[in-house]
Amino acid sequence: MRIIIVLIFILFCIAILAVSLFYLIFKLLVSFKPSSKSFSEDLDKLKKEIALWSSNLVPWNEEEMELLSLNQEKKSTKKGLNRKAKGIFTTIFHEPLFAYNYKKYMGKGNQAILYAKTSHRTFSYLLNNDETLVFIDDKKVGLLKDGNLVGYENQTLAKVNSGETDTLNTSIVINDREVAGLVNPSNIDKVNPRAFSFVEKMDTKEEAVFLSMAILELVKRDVA
Repeated sequence: MRIIIVLIFILFCIAILAVSLFYLIFKLLVSFKPSSKSFSEDLDKLKKEIALWSSNLVPWNEEEMELLSLNQEKKSTKKGLNRKAKGIFTTIFHEPLFAYNYKKYMGKGNQAILYAKTSHRTFSYLLNNDETLVFIDDKKVGLLKDGNLVGYENQTLAKVNSGETDTLNTSIVINDREVAGLVNPSNIDKVNPRAFSFVEKMDTKEEAVFLSMAILELVKRDVA
């Protein structure tokens, strides 16, 4: 009888320990927040994983930008503690235009990192819930929040205005000028849908900021 009581006590202790350990692991997972060092190391990994694709991207120019489609090649997604996605967005003629690599960290909220590359520029993003740090060619450009990209002299560099209904396009505004309309994919039933309903002429600086916003929107839609 005494042996049975001892065994029951031991099993009870093991159960308590298991529950406590499970709760601790659960708390760590839901509260996980990657460090700056972790972001930097992971960004390097994302770059290396799609480095081979870079040499195959078509040279970037204004005409190619207007031909950008919603189609992708080499697209892959992995689900787990850290969700991953990568692929190459192409033109309507299936030419590779920009590659991207995305990683979402485990835990509560939206902690993620994104790297994208055209033939002439690189774009990096650190997503932290409703705020996103934006880098162009490894230089910090500004902070995106509530659709406004604000630079480090407190100037608004760009705005992303989503349509009030699912039938409207998303407009991208640079220097108070609407430069492009990003097509709402729910309206598309074509085999080869263009990404933009229109694109205005821009100077080099405007185009760089515009691309940082457009690429982020396209990838976020795809991985949502």
